[in-house]
Formats: sequence, structure tokens, C-alpha cells
Amino acid sequence: MINNIINHAFHIYIEGLDLLEEGRLLNKKNNNYFIEAREKFKEASELGLDEASKSLGLMYIFGNEISQNFETGFEYLSKAANNQNPESLFWLGYLNFNGIKGFLKPNKEMAKYYLNKDLVLNRFRNSSEYRNMLSSLED
Repeated sequence: MINNIINHAFHIYIEGLDLLEEGRLLNKKNNNYFIEAREKFKEASELGLDEASKSLGLMYIFGNEISQNFETGFEYLSKAANNQNPESLFWLGYLNFNGIKGFLKPNKEMAKYYLNKDLVLNRFRNSSEYRNMLSSLED
């Protein structure tokens, strides 16, 4: 039963990725493809797919495809991070490291918390940006 739900969620997520790509070809913010992609990601996230939560969170954080909403973005990234999604942990570390003007002050302790998790270390150890953040946190 759980596998069926995850398979269904993954299928919905892939549909969302396809819509996202179609929307990027139009190069216009808030087009119908992006709105439909957001809805697919939301549906897959509600079914428990962490990749969908991460993607939705990043859509809201960066606001390239849909209207920017940091609070909602953090909620979705945190949802995936709570399930140990390495990319979500990385992004929460990255955002805490750099801060977001008017929303989040840089917080080196929180950045260190997220970036030092084994899943993140294993996934991003070859990334120069990741290594640079870690080395500056050690100072």
C-alpha cells in the first residue's frame, strides 16, 4: 500500500517536473505551466514525497517561477529536511549561512546544524561551495 502511494506521488512529481520544463521554455513568470507544476508538487508532497516538498520549497524561496514566499518555502524545505532529504538539509544550511534580506539573518549555528549532517556531508562533499561554507563555519 505504501509503495503504491509513493509510486503514485512520484508519477505526479514527474508530471510536475515536465510542466516546470514547459513553463521555463515560455520564459514568463506565473504562467499556467508553473502554476500547474506547483499544484502537482503540492499534491505529491501531501502524499509524502520529499523531493516534491523540496522542489516546491525552492520554487517559493527563489520565486523564479511563482510568486516568492519565503515562509511557505521554508515550510516545505523543512518538511523534507525533517525526513532527512539531503538536498533540503543543504538548502536550509545554505540559506541560514547566507541569510535572506528582510526575512532571515545569517545564522551560522543553524547553518552548521544542517550542513554537518552525515547525509549532507556524503551528498555534497565534492561541492566547492559546500566545502567553502563548512570551512568558514570552522573559523
